[in-house]
Amino acid sequence: MAKDGNVSETVGAAVLITGVLLSSIAWIWLLVLAFRTRQWWGLVTFFFPPMMLVFALAFWSKTRRASILLIAGLLVTAVPYGVNVMNGVLHGVR
Repeated sequence: MAKDGNVSETVGAAVLITGVLLSSIAWIWLLVLAFRTRQWWGLVTFFFPPMMLVFALAFWSKTRRASILLIAGLLVTAVPYGVNVMNGVLHGVR
């Protein structure tokens, strides 16, 4: 049987990978929506990714589900980091 440290590292890695996968799927989905809206939007969001936020807000009715998936993926990705920070704070490590 695995030690607690190894299990928590494995679970943390699995959660991190899941969050990255969710975020990647949502980003590709948003990129497809951008190209379907107008080729210009697709090119701009592909070559300058911060414009994806502008696109998502400008076309919220089209991008709502993909945007929510992206936010969920980013939150899931942040969980292992938050757990590590809290473990450091609780155990007096900075």
